[in-house]
Amino acid sequence: MIHKDVIIVGGGISGLSAAKILSQYDLSVLIIDRHHDLGGQLQKQTHEYPSFNHQRGVEIIHSLIQDLTEDHLFEVMLNTTASAIYDDLVLTALHHHTYLKYQAKAYIIATGSTDKHLAFENNDLPGIFPSSVIQTMMHIHGIKPENQVVIVGSGNTALMTALYIVDSGAEVCAIIESSEHILGEDRYISKIKGLGIPIYLNYEIDQAIGEQSIEAVKLVHIKDRSEIILHNVHTLCIASGMSPLTPLLNMAGVKMDYKGYLGGFVPILNELNQTSNPNIFACGDATGIEDAEIAMNEGYLAGFGILKHLGIQNNEIDKQIKSLQQKLQLLKEMMHQDQKTNNQHVLKEGPYVL
Repeated sequence: MIHKDVIIVGGGISGLSAAKILSQYDLSVLIIDRHHDLGGQLQKQTHEYPSFNHQRGVEIIHSLIQDLTEDHLFEVMLNTTASAIYDDLVLTALHHHTYLKYQAKAYIIATGSTDKHLAFENNDLPGIFPSSVIQTMMHIHGIKPENQVVIVGSGNTALMTALYIVDSGAEVCAIIESSEHILGEDRYISKIKGLGIPIYLNYEIDQAIGEQSIEAVKLVHIKDRSEIILHNVHTLCIASGMSPLTPLLNMAGVKMDYKGYLGGFVPILNELNQTSNPNIFACGDATGIEDAEIAMNEGYLAGFGILKHLGIQNNEIDKQIKSLQQKLQLLKEMMHQDQKTNNQHVLKEGPYVL
């Protein structure tokens, strides 16, 4: 049995932000991540983030890691999958075909999110990928998707993926959205419009067509059930949204609630991002799909919450917690207001709709 003060499951922006807070105190901290690099989704993002001084995703992660490397009590286990948390606060993890047992005084679950999947005929044909795989292929491995790409979804992830694909030299021939309006932000919509990419609103994928790989897709209108077939399609990218990755929280018996606007079932949290299990905190996309700045500040808040839980208290901690709570409330209100405003704007701008 390996003992730690705090174990953080997930090395994305929220997990690293929590570790940054905890590393300032005399605590042994372990980050467990199933990938071979830290960074989570931001490792695949090449666009600039205005709220991070226009840094790119990998630059944001690099900065956070630099802040942690000098702490001798900070440890990382990569290529390691956390498999379960038990009632006695024992966590089991698979590392290089070996199961390890850890026990911590407290845990932070920052497992992020996973792509939502769609059910349609022949959805297992070669050439059909979730958006996260497309982004990994391009930005981590330098592999360009085949030409004539159709993208399903119109949120920020879908629109950014479309822009990445065009920048790689491939062609996006259509974007499919099942709702009546485009879901992404105006800054991405304007770029898509400038590229002249057709957007089919009120349509869903009914069938992928092909023998050895995808060759065409059949679309069906949501309301009148009319059909359109798009031919010469070589890649189908499913970017219909993300869902919080919560199996560990479920195994730990944490109370959950369904929040559709956050992507599905999410843990019920108190004002310190503490779950119904007082020894388990959560942050980032595991608590709901929002943006990188929110995920980072949730990580900071969970880190300070852990300190209070472990009996480490001072006026500065209380001051930081209050400031973070106010900032998060404002960021979330702004995010959801922006989503409403973007949707209203797009509805007035009819040329986006085919």
